[in-house]
Parts: sequence; structure tokens; C-alpha cells
Amino acid sequence: MKFFPLVFALFTIILFANVIGLIPYTFTVTSHIIITSALAALVFIVVLAYSFWSICLMPSLKDMRVRITATKATQKITKAMQMVAVSKLRCATAAAEASRAYTRGLSL
Repeated sequence: MKFFPLVFALFTIILFANVIGLIPYTFTVTSHIIITSALAALVFIVVLAYSFWSICLMPSLKDMRVRITATKATQKITKAMQMVAVSKLRCATAAAEASRAYTRGLSL
């Protein structure tokens, strides 16, 4: 819906130019392929420029805040996962140390 005004304006211009061409002894501007190509190129360039400007160059302040918040949340999750892994490793190490005496007795 962002480009609706642009497309509607071009449609109106083309429609008006074709209606004028219906009047006897008048010239239809859109009958030339260069005019149609120029209008298509105009739409393509405007849409491409707008997309490049809004997406690549200028992230809004809200977008940056959302990204920072998401990064901080990911850091918190990673820290919690690391703490759980360390806890499991300590339990496994303690269980291995406790079973060492038992395995020594079996192997002798």
C-alpha cells in the first residue's frame, strides 16, 4: 500500500492521455513505446530507490531499539544455557569421581 499513490497517479495520467487520444485529430502520447518505457522505468527507479533508502540506509530508531533488545535477550538466554551446562558438568564430574573408587575395586 506504500506505492498506491504513485501507481494510481501513473494510471490516471495514462488514462487521461488515452482519453484525449479518443478526440479526433489529437495525439495519443502513450502510443509511443518510449513513453511507456519511460513510465515503467520511472516506477522501477522510484520503488528501487525508496526500498534501498528505507531498508538499507536508514533503519529507524524503533528498529534499532528492537534489535538491541533482542540481542540483550539472546545474551541472557546464552548466559543461562552456559550456567546450566556448567552445573550439569559439575554434577557429572562429581558422579564420575564418586564412582572411581567403586570401579577401582572391581578392576582389582
